[in-house]
Amino acid sequence: MSVDRGHRGSRATSPLLSSMAIGLLLAVCSAPLAPAPGAAASFQEADTEAVTLVAAPADAGLVRQGTMLSVRVTVRNGTEQVLPAGEVVLSLDSGRATGQELASWFAEDAPLALDRAVARDTVRSLEPGSVAVLDLRVEAGELGTDTRSGPRRALVELRADGEMLAADPTAVVWLASGDPLPTGRSAIVVPLSTPGVPAALLSSQQLARLTAEGGSLTRTLDAASEHDVTLALDPRIVASTRILGDDAPPSALDLLDRLANSAIDSFALGWADADPALPSLAGGAPLAPPDRAPGGDTSSTLEELAAWAHSTTAVVWPSGPAISDEALVSLIESGARTVLAPSSRLSGDGPLLSLEGSRVLSVDSALSAALAEAASARSTQAWTSAVAQASALLAAAASDGRDLVGAVDRDASSALRLSDLLDALDALPWRAPAALSSLLQGTPSGEASVIEAPVDDALTATASSALAAEDADRAFASIAADSEALVAERRLELLASTSPGWGPDRISALGEFVASSERLRSSVQVVDSSPILLLTDRTSVPITIQNSLDAPVTVFVSVSPATGQLRVLDQRVEVTLEPESSAQALVPVQSLTNGTVDITVSLRDAEGRTVGASTSFELNLQAGWETAGTIAIAAVIALLFAIGIARNVRKRRRRRLAVTGDETADTP
Repeated sequence: MSVDRGHRGSRATSPLLSSMAIGLLLAVCSAPLAPAPGAAASFQEADTEAVTLVAAPADAGLVRQGTMLSVRVTVRNGTEQVLPAGEVVLSLDSGRATGQELASWFAEDAPLALDRAVARDTVRSLEPGSVAVLDLRVEAGELGTDTRSGPRRALVELRADGEMLAADPTAVVWLASGDPLPTGRSAIVVPLSTPGVPAALLSSQQLARLTAEGGSLTRTLDAASEHDVTLALDPRIVASTRILGDDAPPSALDLLDRLANSAIDSFALGWADADPALPSLAGGAPLAPPDRAPGGDTSSTLEELAAWAHSTTAVVWPSGPAISDEALVSLIESGARTVLAPSSRLSGDGPLLSLEGSRVLSVDSALSAALAEAASARSTQAWTSAVAQASALLAAAASDGRDLVGAVDRDASSALRLSDLLDALDALPWRAPAALSSLLQGTPSGEASVIEAPVDDALTATASSALAAEDADRAFASIAADSEALVAERRLELLASTSPGWGPDRISALGEFVASSERLRSSVQVVDSSPILLLTDRTSVPITIQNSLDAPVTVFVSVSPATGQLRVLDQRVEVTLEPESSAQALVPVQSLTNGTVDITVSLRDAEGRTVGASTSFELNLQAGWETAGTIAIAAVIALLFAIGIARNVRKRRRRRLAVTGDETADTP
């Protein structure tokens, strides 16, 4: 494999590569400074974003004097066109980079460009869907860095016909023998949570799967037990296991035992890792868990069921999109003593700041992004690339004498390669692992303030709808025999839907909560009826009600006629329905005239609030038929009575005549 190496701008190019480059330029260029339209020019019309390049420096990017820097490069052609042959070029900054410079570099906040190419190699043309893997190697002495130890920005580009088709910003850490890099403290926060589960409590089956060998909770605890990290514990795990009692999976009980017997630094997340600042973003107040757990057992409060001995208490961890000055103040007023917030949304030199007498811990956004990428990486290349970024950021903090806090992502994939990641971080010579609780013992470096950012309108609107839906559910729950249980369940489900662990699906999770609210409030309803015939002026209208809930409910039936033909004698007919059953309510009415009339039937709670949707159907009033029918029946009865009397009289007369005739015949 041919390699072009440079030192402080000078290049030593192999004859073979020179001849190839000259031939390529002659084929595609019509002028020295303007490349002619060719394969690369036509390829620019394709979707070049589908061309991906991953640069993965070996050994976490560590380069010492007398060693060799090796960067593995993977190029993938995700377009439907042939990717023209070209070259990959590795460029490197000679000067040491700061943490802020590295964060901007990795985020690609500015155009990617470095002047000093230190290695290059050719790459063949790639068919659609094809992948090329190659290694760029350069001796440490040819990197051209200055004598100071520390991180250097690096860039790997894919070029063809003078055009850049793809690039990947990365970094290496130079360790000079005469300038040892100091060690710096850093804390890594690892969530032990169950993202993506919308239920109020975890079921026995879910706990069994999550805590089984190889389950995400087991893998996370295994990794945390072997390293100096801080666990962010989801209280839903603890409470769900305790509520199940003897029905809890043995693996879940074992997980709690292991956690209780460990010395891992920890703090409590919100219920189901709820986002404490999202309600404020939507114009509401912070949401607290209910006092009781869902279900019939009220012997212990939810707080007692979720209680755990943590190293640090009263901690809240809002997501970046939900943070504002107002939200932080609201959280502190609600009792938070420590707020974890992403550095990308905070001003001030962290990591420890203060606000309204409480501590604000700045979680480095760039480091957290690298940790999240590495922990969830599905390829060795992606993992190596992310570890190199984390390594450089930690080296920059050590060079500057700053403590650093990073956090593993809160989504469901963070446990995939967590143990490998923590092993790699512990091997860095410039990192001194620290517990979060120890960093909180320091003196705040200044006052925290939030950097304004564009508001996610879709997230705000959906969160507002979810808060309104919960208010409606609370009113609806008043019809249930155990309304507090239903209110508690809905509050916990709302908290679960706000979790940042949903990632890009959080809006969908909130939307599903709103949809489930609509289904809940239509679970008790009036059953549609065909037209009802009423033949008396005073009677009762039969109304059938269906209860689809698994709990008994009590409602009041109200009937409103569309015209004055009908008068309702009782507007609050009480009816109690057993779980998942139907019942009939008899509403007394009086018909004033004959004809048809539409009625609207609605259900209400004890306070007169409407329950579910109203239903309309038709009544056919034929009240006159009662009087006419009565007269007709009476006349028939009188006629039959008269006929019977007449027949009896005639029979007696005939009998007397017969007797008289016999007596006359017997006279001598």
